[in-house]
Amino acid sequence: MSAASGLLAATMLLACGSSRTDDAPRNLLLITVDTLRADRLGVYGYEKQTSPRIDAFARESVVFDDAQTQTSWTLGSLASLMTSVEPWTHGAVDHESTLDRSFTTMAEELSAAGFDTAGIVNHVFLAHRYGLDQGFGHYDEELVQELEPSHLAVTSGRVTEKAQDWLEQRRRGAAASRWFLWVHYFDPHHVYQPHEGFSERFGRSTRSQLYDGEIAYTDDAIGRLLDTLGALGFADDTVVALVADHGEEFRDHGHLTHGRTLHREVLHVPLVIRVPGLPPRRVHSTVAMVDLRPSLLEVLGIEGVANEAGRSFVPAMRGRAHESSVVAAQVAVFEGFHAESIQHGRWKLMVDLSGATLHPARGRDETRVVRAQRVGGMPVLLFDTRADPSERTNLAAAHPDIVAELRRELDETKRRALAARGRYEVSKPLQLGPQALDELRALGYVD
Repeated sequence: MSAASGLLAATMLLACGSSRTDDAPRNLLLITVDTLRADRLGVYGYEKQTSPRIDAFARESVVFDDAQTQTSWTLGSLASLMTSVEPWTHGAVDHESTLDRSFTTMAEELSAAGFDTAGIVNHVFLAHRYGLDQGFGHYDEELVQELEPSHLAVTSGRVTEKAQDWLEQRRRGAAASRWFLWVHYFDPHHVYQPHEGFSERFGRSTRSQLYDGEIAYTDDAIGRLLDTLGALGFADDTVVALVADHGEEFRDHGHLTHGRTLHREVLHVPLVIRVPGLPPRRVHSTVAMVDLRPSLLEVLGIEGVANEAGRSFVPAMRGRAHESSVVAAQVAVFEGFHAESIQHGRWKLMVDLSGATLHPARGRDETRVVRAQRVGGMPVLLFDTRADPSERTNLAAAHPDIVAELRRELDETKRRALAARGRYEVSKPLQLGPQALDELRALGYVD
C-alpha cells in the first residue's frame, strides 16, 4: 500500500468503530463454499436431499433467489466479495494474479472497528501469497496444499473442527470483543470424492452423482459448525452469511467444471443470511457479489470505507423495495477463454472476446454449446432470462438494438472499473515454476 493510500484508509477505518448501533449484532460468521451451484440445494428447489442442514438454516434466514458472482473462479470472486470492487478493478483474472495490499478488505475494516478477525482456508488460491489474508489477525492456511493435491484432499471435517476450536477459545477468552470468522469449504470442487455415509444415496457412477455426495458431506460439516455456534451461546448475537464463490458446469453448455463461461450455472450462487431478530423471507431481486460487503457492514452497524461497485441490499432483507443490481462479470482467462457479460433486468449479454464459443474445445460437448452470433463485428450471445432461464436461445441477431444498448452499458461499467484501478497499486504477477504450471495445465487452468 502506498503511503498516501495507506493514510487515507487508516483515517477512514478509524471512523468505523464509533458507528455501531446498540441493537446491531455483535459478530459475523462468513461461510463460503467452493463450487456450489445454487440449483443443487433443496432451498433452491433441488429434489435430492443434498442439503438438509443448509435448508434448515435457510428457513430461519433471508434467502436470495438471484445472487450472482462477478467471475467464474475462486480468487476473483472472493476478491470482489472482500473488497466490493469488480474484477477489472482488483485485477484477479488469471492464475498469476494477486489482490494487492493497497485494497481495503472487509476484514481490515472490521479489525479497525475492534473485531477479532480469523480466517480458516484450504484452497491454494486463498494462500497468503494471493492476498486475501489482509486484515485477519489469525489466518489458518494449514490445510492449503499445492494445486493437484488440493483437488484431491478432503477437508470439510477439519475446517469445521478448526472453526469450532477457535469459537471455543473465543468463549473462554476475551468475550467482550466482537469477532469476525471466515471459513471456506472446498470439497464440492473437482476432483469429486466419494464419502461413506453420504455418497451412497446419490450414486458413484457419474460426476454429477459424486458432486451431490460432496455437497451432502460439506452440508453436514456446516451443520456441525452451526450447532457449535448455538451451543456456545453465540447464535443470538451473530450474523451468519453463507455464499458460494461460483457454480459448476456439467455440460449444461458443453463444458465441465468452471472458469470457461459466464452462463447461469456458473454465476448463480446460493446466498443465505441469518440476522438475529430479522424475520426469514425470500428476496427475488438480483444482487451481486460486490453488494455483500456493504450489506454485512450495515447490519453490523459499521460504517465502511466507500466502495467502488457494491450497494447495500439491507432494505430488501427488511422487506422493502429493492431495485435489482446490474451484474457485470468477467470470465477468468483460462485455456484461451475470455468473455465478459452484463445482466440488466431480464436481458443478459455475453461478449466472446476470445472466439472460444466459435471453435471446438478439448472435451467439450458441441451439441450443448449455444453459438455466438456476430453483431457489430463481435461474437455475442443475448438471452431473455425470464423466458429462457437456462440460457439456451441466443437472441442477439433478433435484437441488435438491445445488444448495442447492453454493449454500451458493459463498456461504461468496464471503463469505470478500470479507472478505479488507477487509485490502487498493481501487484506484479506471481512467478510460478514449471511444476506449478504443469499442475495448472493438468487441472485446466492453463492452455
